[in-house]
Amino acid sequence: MTAPPGTHTTAFRRGVLLVAGAAVVWSFGGAIARFIGVGDSWSIVFWRSVFAAAFLLLFMLARDGLAGTIALLGKDGGTARGLADHALVVASADTAHIQAAHLFILHYICELVEAAVSGR
Repeated sequence: MTAPPGTHTTAFRRGVLLVAGAAVVWSFGGAIARFIGVGDSWSIVFWRSVFAAAFLLLFMLARDGLAGTIALLGKDGGTARGLADHALVVASADTAHIQAAHLFILHYICELVEAAVSGR
């Protein structure tokens, strides 16, 4: 695989490795969900998303430390609220509502990143 013209080869390789690593982690989450006997396809999608989000969070923590991080939290935020630069707290006691809001937030962030990268 060759780097596109005008790009830094090391950055390109790092990007390819990160995308490959994310794909492996994404697939691994589905395998674990199947291994523990989760038969519902939505549960498998949920666990794959959890593993992908964990991969991204670990990457951001490794790259930036705790600076520049966003925490998606529920209820009152708990002790994790003070660990990140920005805490997005869903003020609900219902876990299902918190998870639904987090999914919406993550998808919206993905759309913003995609728009920024594509120049829209």
